[in-house]
Amino acid sequence: MNINQLRTAQQAGVTDLLSTLKSVEINPVDICNRACSFWPRSDTILFPNTKEKMSLDVVKKIAKDLTDINYAGRVSIVGFAEPLLYKSLVESVSIISNALPLCKWIEINTNGDFLTRQLAEELSLGGCTNITVSMYDLD
Repeated sequence: MNINQLRTAQQAGVTDLLSTLKSVEINPVDICNRACSFWPRSDTILFPNTKEKMSLDVVKKIAKDLTDINYAGRVSIVGFAEPLLYKSLVESVSIISNALPLCKWIEINTNGDFLTRQLAEELSLGGCTNITVSMYDLD
């Protein structure tokens, strides 16, 4: 179904607004080890690292809420932070993956500084389907 067909179906009441939800982004931790010039974290006064982290209870709530609406879109673990600094990342991916069997795209966007083969394997086994490494420097 293309976007115009979807809009027409919505206007006719054939589908509800929640069925149009295609992407959910989760920012599980509020800390980054870099300060890229184009990123909000480059200004530590306006956007400091707070070191806040999401509890697993919140991850479970998000997964349950998405399950309740039969969500089948993309789940991205991203944000203005480095998700690999989140100690419960593998467990969170597993919670989301197990709760959302219709979801075929669970991704992590990272700067790659803490990515190892072992961690990539653990994330994959937990249900992560894609890992995007964004590198903006020469090393």
